[in-house]
Amino acid sequence: MSQVKQNIRIRFSKQGDIRFISHHDLMRVYERALRRAELPIAMS
Repeated sequence: MSQVKQNIRIRFSKQGDIRFISHHDLMRVYERALRRAELPIAMS
């Protein structure tokens, strides 16, 4: 059985106090959230 692959693009903007968080830290938060949700991820 073959897996279905799906590309999802997420656009966001940092507003309020979150704008002081570095890009690296924010990407790490997103990655951890996806792993906790047990969603398969692949990055290029």
